[in-house]
Amino acid sequence: MNDALEIFEEKGLKEDTAAIYRELGDLHVSVENYERGVEYYEKAADLFGEAEMFYERANMLLEIGVILSERGNEEALEYLKLVEQESMENCFFDFAGWSSLNLAEIYFEENSNQDAEEKARKALDLFKRVGDKHGEGGANLTLGRIIGVEGDLSEAERFLGEALNTFRRLELSESEAETLYRLAEVQKEMKKFDRAKTNLEEALKISDSLDMTEMKEKIEGELANLTK
Repeated sequence: MNDALEIFEEKGLKEDTAAIYRELGDLHVSVENYERGVEYYEKAADLFGEAEMFYERANMLLEIGVILSERGNEEALEYLKLVEQESMENCFFDFAGWSSLNLAEIYFEENSNQDAEEKARKALDLFKRVGDKHGEGGANLTLGRIIGVEGDLSEAERFLGEALNTFRRLELSESEAETLYRLAEVQKEMKKFDRAKTNLEEALKISDSLDMTEMKEKIEGELANLTK
């Protein structure tokens, strides 16, 4: 791969060089060397941009933003905002949706609930526009969490119910388990204890079958509180 990289660089083949950088980035990310992976992704994004391959550039920038966000790096905001802007300009509504959703998650963690809700609603609209059901489920889940914290429990329950139905249709079991857990939290606040218990028990079965240790512990704690 390094020999090919040298040849492509010498010949000024930006598209091919960018593709090699992307592969090198994937390789490092696969072994959890995220810092090095991001460096290669940045090089790939720059070259894709120079080659006017803007869809591939947006993909790389989104990958960087997600990696940094998952590791609490403040630079994630910069990358995600850039992806959102460039994707909207180029009508890449799929990437725009995912960048908006990731921004919503960051704002929510920072307790900027109004900004978080705005981005999550934007993401939901974009996912509906392109027919991305997975994205719709994620946006509904995030909106349910945000609105639940803001106190509109009935609306939160509705969004979480939409997310649950979507994840079930797509057979995304991990997302289903998390949504059941979040839905039970809201239903507990609404004093719908029987429904909350049923959803927690279902979430526990899923998390146990998938070895979701952290989620399983959270669910068991909630169940213990409900039976006191």
